[in-house]
Amino acid sequence: MAAGKSTRTYPLTLSKPKPLLKVRNKTLLELNLDQLNGLVNEVILIVGYKSGMIKEYIGSEYKNINLTFVEQKEQLGTGHAALQIEPFIDDKFIVMNGDDFYHQEDLIECMKHEYAVLAKEVSAPENFGIFQVDYNGYVKDIIEKPKTFISNLANCGLYIFDKSIFEILKKIKKSERGEYEITSALKEFAKQKQVYCVKSRHWIPIGNAFNLLDLNDKIPVKEDIKGVIEEGAKVEKSDVAEGTIIAKNSKISNSTIGRNCEISGEVINSSVGNDCKIKGNIINSIIYDNSEIIGDVSYSVIDSSKLENVNILSDHKGAVIAHNCHITNTTINSGVKIWPDKKIKNKELKTDVI
Repeated sequence: MAAGKSTRTYPLTLSKPKPLLKVRNKTLLELNLDQLNGLVNEVILIVGYKSGMIKEYIGSEYKNINLTFVEQKEQLGTGHAALQIEPFIDDKFIVMNGDDFYHQEDLIECMKHEYAVLAKEVSAPENFGIFQVDYNGYVKDIIEKPKTFISNLANCGLYIFDKSIFEILKKIKKSERGEYEITSALKEFAKQKQVYCVKSRHWIPIGNAFNLLDLNDKIPVKEDIKGVIEEGAKVEKSDVAEGTIIAKNSKISNSTIGRNCEISGEVINSSVGNDCKIKGNIINSIIYDNSEIIGDVSYSVIDSSKLENVNILSDHKGAVIAHNCHITNTTINSGVKIWPDKKIKNKELKTDVI
């Protein structure tokens, strides 16, 4: 399911759909297709918001997986999205969100069961859709943001159904949010079938832009050095692509560096895209293609922008700067988000720039 607008990841998703947001220089869509590779031979991508960008980027196949696109012309909810694929389904199938991260180990565990859902034990169940299960681990109910404790098993948005779900989907009513929810159909499906609740070990939800940094921490680096490492530079546990130059006295650690970059400084536990110029220190951050940064950045996501002498104040939450911004001689407070195409000079930013 890759059709939604995803306002919670604004401002990054103003210029691109959420499945095309990158971590470790791969899109969320590619990261999930990597996990499905070897388990399935076809994936149907339900697209809507900026669908042309997804189609152009990913094409008709990915590794050993054939890709089919289905358009959800109106974003009327997850249940409505799933109903769009009915003509393509013969029997059992997996439904999963296209913008969270799932791991192959969890997928394999789900596929061991006839019907399944994926759940994650959480400390604040009142913030999630929560599964209630019986003593054998089968789903009894799912309750959205329960006010009283029923369990701590949060819905991860991954399900194994068969085609009987479509008749249920056709009968569900809109939720309080005014959408047709797949969880409404799941409730009825679980009354008719035994749906096992698999506990996830690896699911990472991407509810906001800063969650991309959580995922960056979890994905291992390939450790493939193809770029030029000048004498005196130190590179450890990192992936440096072709055409990139790491200048002398620089330090790169546990990071992914794209093609044709120029790096002078430290890059620690970060992702830097293609064609970037970095003169400074990048710590625990994600920098997208064609960015130019003079200065230090930490705990931030920067999308194809130019920063000169910018001070980002961060206590494990820096800034989110959207596509094509040019910011000079500016201090940015922790947690500030900047919308696309902004030109900012000689400022102190304490609130979002929209």
